[in-house]
Amino acid sequence: MEELLIISKEILMQLKSCEDEKNNSSDKVISDEYLSVLNCIFPTLLEGALDLIDNSSVTRIECPKGRSIYKVNGSMGTVYTVMGSSLYCTCPTFYYSCVKKRSHAICKHLLAVYLAYATGTLKHTTLSNKDYALTLLDN
Repeated sequence: MEELLIISKEILMQLKSCEDEKNNSSDKVISDEYLSVLNCIFPTLLEGALDLIDNSSVTRIECPKGRSIYKVNGSMGTVYTVMGSSLYCTCPTFYYSCVKKRSHAICKHLLAVYLAYATGTLKHTTLSNKDYALTLLDN
């Protein structure tokens, strides 16, 4: 399981860096080869994560102090909080599959955050420090 977590982190960081390389480009498409790699590593998660991207379900929430979290509107309408840098999500799948059973390294919401970066579909919102703190307490 430890190897899967290391590989997952590396793949996600590469995926996020795709967005950095394409910042000045209007082409925000993930290559078929890279999608194949993602499908091999995350076979049960990729389709759901892509659906979340298609529905513009990922928002980065920032505060003036420079902190950020992500809110992902789940496929059933529930909003989950994702902390991308620490690979954490508030969804039940993350808890049961990643923390308790350790059968997965991430959930589809985490994958969707990184896909949103790579495809340029990440929405942005800035909140005051107080509202940001209240958002964190909502979970």
